[in-house]
Amino acid sequence: MREQIRELIETTILTLSIFAVLQFSIQNYLVQGPSMVPTLNEGERLFVNKLIYKRFPSLELSKNSPFITRSEDKYIYLFNPPKKGEIVVFKSPNITSIKIVKRAIGLPGDEISINNGTVNVNNTPIDEPYVTNLGNSNIPNFKVPPNHLFVLGDNRLQSDDSRSWGLLNSKNIIGRVFIIYWPLNNFKLF
Repeated sequence: MREQIRELIETTILTLSIFAVLQFSIQNYLVQGPSMVPTLNEGERLFVNKLIYKRFPSLELSKNSPFITRSEDKYIYLFNPPKKGEIVVFKSPNITSIKIVKRAIGLPGDEISINNGTVNVNNTPIDEPYVTNLGNSNIPNFKVPPNHLFVLGDNRLQSDDSRSWGLLNSKNIIGRVFIIYWPLNNFKLF
């Protein structure tokens, strides 16, 4: 009897530990709306890696460590800061209870402009094979400040993104999309 109680306690602790790790590191997300078509379609379910962009304020001691990823925004990242082209989920800049998914286009320090729908990063047009219609929007050249990203939807004609509400504050980022898990016939790793 004593052995069974011990096993029950161990199993419960292990289950709770696994649940806590998963809750802290992974979140699911339901794609709502057409803003990321054709990459992501409405109704698809995604897993989001919440740990990849986990960041902490930079300390003076960390500047010489080869094991720490630092960025221009003065933070230390547990793994990596966001990279160009990655698909991120974040809290809406206007209503933080709403979660949004977009593609990171401009990072801190990048110069961004849009000319007749063509996005230029650091005065170079970027290749966007995932966009089917660039649209015809125009944005004059500007520099992305520290702690911000310039994000766009892949479906430029039906996306409410940095072109309309401005830059995304990095503190609103939840994580990076890494799997479409539902429906199964659309399964994809990013």
